[in-house]
This record gives sequence, structure tokens and C-alpha cells, in this order.
Amino acid sequence: MGIYRCKDIGSFFSLAGLTIGVLLATSGWVQSAEPLLSGAQINDLLAGHTAISTNKSQPFRQYFDPKGTTTYWPDNGPVEKGVWAVRGDQYCSRWPKSQWACYDMTGANDRITWIDKTGGRFPARLVKGRAEATQ
Repeated sequence: MGIYRCKDIGSFFSLAGLTIGVLLATSGWVQSAEPLLSGAQINDLLAGHTAISTNKSQPFRQYFDPKGTTTYWPDNGPVEKGVWAVRGDQYCSRWPKSQWACYDMTGANDRITWIDKTGGRFPARLVKGRAEATQ
């Protein structure tokens, strides 16, 4: 019973560093390398452009019309049309037979990531303009 005594100064600093790292990581003090986008940034990145990614191993493209409609082209499947909007600092979309779903977003240059309310991440690459999937 008593204080743990390190045998050398290197062990002490390794233990101290590990302890501080665990405390910072679990306290929320460490921020993501990619900051969340503002609503204006989301709109600027998406409006008039196309995201290219995969959904359940299925490649797709999704175009974001500046007027608020969105078109989803899976490489092998039917085209779907929905609506999108920026609400506060979140991207939101609604598809036929579904409710609005909103996501935080990160991004820079031609890379974006949608983040759902459970922390699930959905990365994509952006291309300028309307880039429909080829079928």
C-alpha cells in the first residue's frame, strides 16, 4: 500500500504522458483534426456539385441542386430524387417515404464527411458540377 515508485525518470514520464493522454481523450478536450463545417460552408461545398462515394459497398453519385433537390445515382440501381437543405450547421435530407435526417459535416478541398447522430462517418469526394453515374 502506498505510492507507486518509478525506477527511472523515463518510466515516470511515459506513465505521466499516458495518463494525461487518456484524460484528454476521454474528457472531450481533444478536438477532431477536421473541424465541423458551418451551414454556409456546407452550402458552398455542396450546392451545384456532386459527391462520389459508396453505400454498403455500392458506388454512387449524388448531385446537390442549388434549388434544394438532390439526385442519387447508384451505379447499379434506380435513380432516387430527394430534397436537401442546410439547417443551422447541419446538412439535412429527405427521401421519398422517409423523414428528414440531419448530419454534421467535416470537409476540406474535395473531401467531405457526413457524421450521423451516432458518430457514424460517411466520407465522399466532391466533383464540380453535375456528374451523373454511368449505367
